[in-house]
Amino acid sequence: MNAAGYIQKLKATKVQLLKELTAAQQRIEQLEEQARENQSYRLGLEAACDRYIKRANEGREAALESFTQSLEHRIRLQDAVERMANLYAYLERTEHQATRWQDPLPVPEWVGDVRAILEGEER
Repeated sequence: MNAAGYIQKLKATKVQLLKELTAAQQRIEQLEEQARENQSYRLGLEAACDRYIKRANEGREAALESFTQSLEHRIRLQDAVERMANLYAYLERTEHQATRWQDPLPVPEWVGDVRAILEGEER
């Protein structure tokens, strides 16, 4: 092969390598663009997940608050019922103490008043 043929072959190789380099650079640019789009998409998904989790937690917090209030209300009602039962028991003991003797004592007037109040009667 003569020098001119060798130079021609080198030029063709150079042209081919430049084409391959240009194609590789274009592919790199495409991949970089895809990476940016994927990053943007991933960030969008993360933000959507964060919003979903925040709404879910807010719903749980509201449900927990409602449940807590309901539980506290039931406890207050149960305490009130227990206090009323204790008061009825006290009234019964007071009446029993007054009437257990052979000569019964009069039942205190307040016993009837308290019983009427508990039963919703007006006196």
